[in-house]
Amino acid sequence: MLSRCCLTAVVCLFAACSSVLADETASLPLLFRDADDVEGDTYGRIEFRANPLRDLGRAENYPPYVDAGCFVPREAGGFWMYGWTNFSDAGEFSETNPLRVIRCWTVDGQSFHDPETVFSETGQRWLGYANIVHRPADGALFLFAWSRGSPGAAVHVYSSKDGSSWERRASPAYTDHDACFFLWSEETERFVNFQTTYQRWDKRYPDNIGGRIRRVLSLRTSADGVAWEPDLNVGFSGPYRSADELIVPDENDPRELEFYRVVVFPVQGKPAGLLSRYAPSPQIANTREGTKHGPGLGVEWFFCREGWQVRRPYRDTEALPAERPWMPRHAPLEVDRTLRFYNPHDQRVVGIRSDRVFHAYCRANGEFSTPSFKMQASGLSINVDADAYDSYVMVEIQDSAGEVIDGFEKERCVWKGTDSRNLRLEWNGQSAARLTGEVVRLRVYLRNAAVYSVRTASAAASDLGE
Repeated sequence: MLSRCCLTAVVCLFAACSSVLADETASLPLLFRDADDVEGDTYGRIEFRANPLRDLGRAENYPPYVDAGCFVPREAGGFWMYGWTNFSDAGEFSETNPLRVIRCWTVDGQSFHDPETVFSETGQRWLGYANIVHRPADGALFLFAWSRGSPGAAVHVYSSKDGSSWERRASPAYTDHDACFFLWSEETERFVNFQTTYQRWDKRYPDNIGGRIRRVLSLRTSADGVAWEPDLNVGFSGPYRSADELIVPDENDPRELEFYRVVVFPVQGKPAGLLSRYAPSPQIANTREGTKHGPGLGVEWFFCREGWQVRRPYRDTEALPAERPWMPRHAPLEVDRTLRFYNPHDQRVVGIRSDRVFHAYCRANGEFSTPSFKMQASGLSINVDADAYDSYVMVEIQDSAGEVIDGFEKERCVWKGTDSRNLRLEWNGQSAARLTGEVVRLRVYLRNAAVYSVRTASAAASDLGE
């Protein structure tokens, strides 16, 4: 996690991302990502889980060896994809190959059309890592691409107003590790970069960067994509950011764990992402022959709270299908409420329903209470998977003092063998709309069930096209 010093600065900068209103009532939808999303009076073993991505098959005509960068709505329908590569057309990688931006389009996220090169740059030793970011306010695109340099990897910045004509903005902007993830924050109107960087650290098993530093995460921000804060050039031998400015492994991680790269994107309107983990091996036992670089340790889900504070409750769950040991390098395309990631080497797609990522679960009997919220006129809908033979969900409504409201007892709202993304909550046929404007909370009772979210019934119906 971020240290207290750095966290304070980040929370102040991104206070607009907070899901808590000034009157201390929660806003709908209610999500269930970790223990801070429920009240403290739980019963039973309530677990907070994330579902893994699943294989969605092969993307037809996806341009080979092209990493997706970003997706932009297309006037004719569907989306433009802007991707990047420094592979040759024959599939050969070289740092001296031109860095190219490839544009194509898709409607369904599964079939792609009309790939064309809209940008090509030579003269650098491109490291095979880049990001492309779309700024919705003016439609501008920004390309952040890494090249080999001294004292370390350097990020070069290019921009385009129309996706066809590009201009160099910085060569370079700063130096640091070549893994990163750039995004645009609408709330603060700034670029945010989850930057892999180096921390002074005595390694038990030295690797390709030696035995005195490890890879961790830091944050940088910028108003224009060129001038970044903090304004610091980092190389193998330093200078390094102070420990209280870093996002680092903790006591629940393997001793050798390092953070390699992340992708960050909204899940149901809240920042979340995928974290690629790494650990070196003893060189004599390194399974990656021909390099001192050790193997990866898989990919985990995470989410951000209070701005960009990283929370990692799902580190024991592999986020990617076991047969697809790779790491997406782009924010997903969402089509038909499914988040989609593309593997540039085999053109396969992995994905997940955008409203079925994080959830609260209990195998045996369990109970938890939601934060208090103000009841809306359309009533409530719950997203729940409780379709096993022994599954149930019951819900009651309590007032602000925790007392059950007459007519909204759990015995009046019992669901068994149910799997629904839009289960309208009713108490013997009575909607919660009767309580419109009142501050209430829900008490949820469950067994062998996953509870993903609670929304207004109107929002759920609109999302599902009902």
